[in-house]
Amino acid sequence: MFVFVDEAGDLGFRDTSSKTIIVAYVVVASPERVRIDLNRLRKRLHQRHRWDLAEFKFSRDSEVVRAKVLSEVVQHDVMIGYFVADKDAVSPSLKRDPTRLYNYIVVNSVITNVVQAYDLKEVHFMIDKSMPRRSVQEFNHYHSEKLSWRQVRELGKEMPDVVVSHGDSRNDKCIQLADYCAGSAFSYFENHNRTYFAQLEPKVRFRNSWGDITW
Repeated sequence: MFVFVDEAGDLGFRDTSSKTIIVAYVVVASPERVRIDLNRLRKRLHQRHRWDLAEFKFSRDSEVVRAKVLSEVVQHDVMIGYFVADKDAVSPSLKRDPTRLYNYIVVNSVITNVVQAYDLKEVHFMIDKSMPRRSVQEFNHYHSEKLSWRQVRELGKEMPDVVVSHGDSRNDKCIQLADYCAGSAFSYFENHNRTYFAQLEPKVRFRNSWGDITW
């Protein structure tokens, strides 16, 4: 089992900060199939429009590219999960500690849902590489502790083989897919544009939120 995670929004709490934080995760049994098909899509777009797309990035791509990528996503055997936080619902202690807030929102609901939904023997979590080395170590430790708690202590199952990677989205089409899922949800919950999220909704299996969130 492979789980690719990305987020949208920011961890700030100023007037200019985003109102929401979105965590999107994509559960994929065969990531190579997704990578191959998205690479083929990139080549077709280059041949047809002469667009040099180094990577698919929701925030930068045109409407044409967004439509093509989203259409590709829903054809694959993937499941999408979301955690959406209304920042007004974030506790003061977490507001003062962005690292702790990030670790919690990225790890807790993802692991809880994946552990409960699947009989895990081996699982690979891949996060978009964005943290300094010390934060990566803290994140990985928190991740292992949370997975052990959910899998072993709560469910009484054996600990699965776990790999946690922090990859560059430019080198992995599956992380780019997670970016698209996060961006589509952010467009809805932050900017009230449901167009992209609605296209992905048939693939959305997990929905968790804090605060005043209307799905």
